[in-house]
Amino acid sequence: PLRLYIDSSYLDTSKNQAVASFIKNRIMKNVKKVFEKMLKVKRIINPLKFDQKKCSDVDIPSYLNKDGAGVNADIIIIATLDETGYFRQERIEAAAIHCVQNKVNGRPVLGFIQFQEELLFDDSTEEYMVWLAIHEIT
Repeated sequence: PLRLYIDSSYLDTSKNQAVASFIKNRIMKNVKKVFEKMLKVKRIINPLKFDQKKCSDVDIPSYLNKDGAGVNADIIIIATLDETGYFRQERIEAAAIHCVQNKVNGRPVLGFIQFQEELLFDDSTEEYMVWLAIHEIT
């Protein structure tokens, strides 16, 4: 199965911890389960590490830099909240982008997903948010 690693370091330092915690512990945890159950890939042997310091405008955590420990995974998704108000203003629920592709096969190996922080995150919207995240990542 695909090994998906979710970096939640930006969520851990978010100003809106209630929403950040829900995204980390409910939404992204379920996204990980779906991807790992449904997708199979040829595994990447070495820990993922990256030469670049940014993924679009998101700083890549130092443990993922070429001198860091890296992560044993096939893809890494950095989860963030838009705390600028731009997503709310533009009526964007979430967006994702990939930043790095595997040099051998072109498969995305690093990206990030960003959620609007003022969306309703609760039991009634959890399933929708999981599928929204899957949609954005794919």
